[in-house]
Amino acid sequence: MALPKSNRIVKNIDIQSILHKSFTADSNYFKIKAKINHVGKFRLLVVVSKKIAKKANKRNFLKRRIVYLFEKLKHSNKLPDNLDLMIIIKNKEVLDLQFAKIVDDILPLYKYVLTKAKKS
Repeated sequence: MALPKSNRIVKNIDIQSILHKSFTADSNYFKIKAKINHVGKFRLLVVVSKKIAKKANKRNFLKRRIVYLFEKLKHSNKLPDNLDLMIIIKNKEVLDLQFAKIVDDILPLYKYVLTKAKKS
């Protein structure tokens, strides 16, 4: 099951807003940027550049894995209703990671950025 279109960030103005006015957390594999939105919905954007994976099917595979993680959080009501989240994949080694390692790497970053965004 995919994320509904209403929960995706697609407009360039929204992307620029997140890039310039957001809270950031980094790891070896991921960079997460978060910003409170006024739409009233959780929205997600996963960025995988061609430097990470040349083939589109590998880029899409990585995106699907990350979106799946946030779908699980959404169904367990652990996602806020007013957050824009951008996840940028920084390292080619992510292709070889197990899903559990991806979860272990993303969740602490997500929790850190979420607390920072809620305080503002």
